[in-house]
Amino acid sequence: MALLVEGLSLSTICNQFPPIKGYLSGKLNGMLEFSLPAFELSGARGRARFWAIASKEEPRKISKELITRLGGKPGKLFSFFWRDRPYDHGLLDVTFVDQSLVFQRLELLHRNFFGKRDLEIKVVPPFNTIAVEDLIGTIQETWERVQGMGG
Repeated sequence: MALLVEGLSLSTICNQFPPIKGYLSGKLNGMLEFSLPAFELSGARGRARFWAIASKEEPRKISKELITRLGGKPGKLFSFFWRDRPYDHGLLDVTFVDQSLVFQRLELLHRNFFGKRDLEIKVVPPFNTIAVEDLIGTIQETWERVQGMGG
């Protein structure tokens, strides 16, 4: 099965999950290929590639909160003035094999008006795999916490 995606909203996706609400905005295009022989998860294989596109409806931005969570610093001069940082390049390339998601590439980059890169977020190769079982467990645990807080 293959699915072509055009104009997918990162804001809409993030806003569906309260712990990451407001973290990213921008529109995505991409393609998802997936096969599930005999409807068994153990035989599933797939690949997804999404990239950020320019959009007047939803500018490409990453929240200050997400940058801080990732260990980055917004910069002394700008930390008081800006809330979200623009990015001009976003890419997600992931494969699904052996019941794990393997991030081949995950990038959020920005170049300022001087042409210098002032934002660079990339996946670290030793930490680029997550078992789907762990991912689902984390999502369920997060959802239970949110429900427990009355969210």
